[in-house]
Amino acid sequence: MNPENTDPSSTLIVILGADEWPYYSQLNSSVAFKNSAEDLTNYFLSSTLFNLPSQNIISLFNSSLSASDMLHEIADFIEKRKSESTRDGLEISNLIIYYVGHGGFVGGQNLYYLAVKSTRQTTAMTSGILVESLASAIKEQTLNLRTFVVIDACFSAAAYECFQSSPSEVVGVQVRDLFSKGVSLLCSSSSRSPSRLLGSHTMFTSALLEVLNNGSSNNKKFMSFHDVSVLLRDRLYEEHQDEAVRPEIHSPGQTQGDISLVEFFPNPQFTQVKMINEEDEVSQPLGGVLERQYGMSEAVVAFSELSESGRRYVMKQVNPLSEEKFRFSSRNNYAEAFSVIKSEGLQEKFVHIMKLLEDKK
Repeated sequence: MNPENTDPSSTLIVILGADEWPYYSQLNSSVAFKNSAEDLTNYFLSSTLFNLPSQNIISLFNSSLSASDMLHEIADFIEKRKSESTRDGLEISNLIIYYVGHGGFVGGQNLYYLAVKSTRQTTAMTSGILVESLASAIKEQTLNLRTFVVIDACFSAAAYECFQSSPSEVVGVQVRDLFSKGVSLLCSSSSRSPSRLLGSHTMFTSALLEVLNNGSSNNKKFMSFHDVSVLLRDRLYEEHQDEAVRPEIHSPGQTQGDISLVEFFPNPQFTQVKMINEEDEVSQPLGGVLERQYGMSEAVVAFSELSESGRRYVMKQVNPLSEEKFRFSSRNNYAEAFSVIKSEGLQEKFVHIMKLLEDKK
């Protein structure tokens, strides 16, 4: 579902979290938090992936600001970019907020909060970011935006209730306004489960990065938040099986429909396959060694239908060194293979090997 344009200029990104808590000795430091935040930031800024304009992202990761000052900083950033974009004839449609670090409960009502670098053990309720306060700040600044919140922290699904819509917000929605605003949350764990680290990254963000960087074989140009969550869940269980922490997706702010169904994340498999089709003129056979009209497009389709071991065999035949340059998943993740083939000028050899395999069937 894609009711509006998918121009990356229409999206704002906020990165939050920390990898150390000097005033809270019970919160363990880890480079996994830093790597996760940096690599996700790089994904959004990559010209070959999300391609976000650099002025559309603000990182407060490891910031020494107080929690309240961070909320003000976020509000100012959103307001400034909305105003500047309007002046430039553009429209901000999406806001993505990502947090990675430690989450927990404070106070007699067990309020869920996110720890920032300045959070203190004795005053966590006021020195951490209460998710209820974050939700209130977001609602004030994002009246006409689709807001996607990704929380990679223990017990993160506890944030769900803080973002629920009030009954008054649901009244009077027009058809033309459907999916133009709302809130959707992607959480690394349930409200009762801790999240996990893998060493270099968190378990959740490591799988999220693989999904966003590798895409889906569903042949759609863009993926929705819901698509990403399904691929993420499958990826976690493929890699970690019974040790996987189950992520959850919730859309509490459905005042105008479930925005998790809106497609705006680029699908790398679609774009890379399309690039090869256009640049290599796949309607024509590549080289005189081919006996019939069997070109790159036919080879691509045949390759995608092979098992993982079959794909590895083909790559080893094309170039033994190429086979070591990428990893295959069980989800037909062959876009990276095409990148290796193209970068080394091995298209003709690849097509020839696939033709020989097809002839043996």
